[in-house]
Amino acid sequence: MAARLGLRFEYATVVPPKIGVGGYVKFTSSPRSATQIVASLYSTLASRSLERIFLSNSPLSEKAVSDITPGPSADIEAATVELFNAIYKLGFDPKGGVINRAAVRGNGYGNFEDVPPEQVEKLGLILRNMEDKMTADLLLAHSREWYIEKISKFAQLGGVTEKEFFKIIEYAHPGNNNFHPGEKSPIYDAFAHIIQQQPKEVEIARTARNSADGLTIVERMSAFKNSFYDLVETHLHLSAPEKLTQTSASPPKAPSKVTGAGALRCAALFSGF
Repeated sequence: MAARLGLRFEYATVVPPKIGVGGYVKFTSSPRSATQIVASLYSTLASRSLERIFLSNSPLSEKAVSDITPGPSADIEAATVELFNAIYKLGFDPKGGVINRAAVRGNGYGNFEDVPPEQVEKLGLILRNMEDKMTADLLLAHSREWYIEKISKFAQLGGVTEKEFFKIIEYAHPGNNNFHPGEKSPIYDAFAHIIQQQPKEVEIARTARNSADGLTIVERMSAFKNSFYDLVETHLHLSAPEKLTQTSASPPKAPSKVTGAGALRCAALFSGF
């Protein structure tokens, strides 16, 4: 999922580095913009989406979550932290205030109450709806056979660099740099005369249309970002009657059920990049 949204990484391995630690993805850096943080949120939840695709006969149904494993629990924890920070620490809620509500856990300069239970439930629905969107996106992007083929190649290699991974999935690689192809900041145009411009490989990756949805990374990231902010507004700011007017697109056809603990481990890791 990270590759589909433009996040960058150095290396990924399915081989546990030590007891008690599963495979991992080493990202090049922490997200540096609201867009990249939203991309990271979706990517973090993608492991649950792939489990729904491979373990459920109806991956887009509400009951699909009853078919998956506890494997992605660490991803849920990471996504929870990222969402809390985006809403209550970094001020990325367009209709919310700008204040660091987590201040009481830091220097103690604030004394804010914990998030009330009803608000926590709303935040949980935001993450769930984000997971639903990712599941639909992954189903639309490629066939089940495509995922099996690519995940199998990754599993056989055990570990890959970013460039090697892009070769496996046959996506345009953005080159050996840290630029984010999912967005292009206006800063690069405004200060073109004094800052390093993005390499040609980044622009090629940014404009490539690699999957069945026919979207570039920028177009896809824009759609995901808009969906995220729509969810934030719907769950945190709209009244119940207004929510009832919200409609969702018809889901694509669900794939057949697949099982296998080893394949799941690879699939979950595969979804992270």
